[in-house]
Amino acid sequence: MAELKDFARSVAILVSSCDAFFDAWRPFHYFFRKHWPECPFSVYLIVNQLRVRSNTFQIIAVGEDRGWASNMKVALRQLKEPRVLYLQEDYFLNGAVRPDQLAADLDYAFAFSLPAGRLVAHMASIREGSVCFDATLSLERRPWNAGEMRRVLLRYPAMTAAVLVGIHWQALKLWWKGVPVVHRVTGDGVGERAACAAETASQGASVMER
Repeated sequence: MAELKDFARSVAILVSSCDAFFDAWRPFHYFFRKHWPECPFSVYLIVNQLRVRSNTFQIIAVGEDRGWASNMKVALRQLKEPRVLYLQEDYFLNGAVRPDQLAADLDYAFAFSLPAGRLVAHMASIREGSVCFDATLSLERRPWNAGEMRRVLLRYPAMTAAVLVGIHWQALKLWWKGVPVVHRVTGDGVGERAACAAETASQGASVMER
């Protein structure tokens, strides 16, 4: 399994802030150093124009505050690392960071294309150098108009039917291969059908009492 230090060159911690919240920087720094003294990543702090001296933060001055999104775009262009752990100046750590857990989380990667005619979202989980999970979602941009709304309303009932058919088709293939049917058992050890029957009878009795 990968160790946290293995991601040191590919991951940066980006602390989103602005000069208006400078009073949060000192407590953020205190708790960060207290609970994560061995952080292997470069830590970047977004500011506007204030000058900051720090042995922990690398300062990214974005100039005049034009809003969160604009400040973030300017800051991201200055990072050399391809992946970012996002924090804000008031995200105070309140416990020790678990390097093993964070390393495992970083093995689970997301990648998104820039929104255009298509948008692609890719997810992958890597364990011990091998991909154990991989999924990709590809979306196509369509206009927001009456015609598209009618198309969606007609398509989704068909999609529901397709899902039901697909589930039963897969169940049929499992049955054909000889996989036995295993009835689900509830927490009290009663079979699902028996539990449902008992619940239905109870509801009926409740209605009769009223």
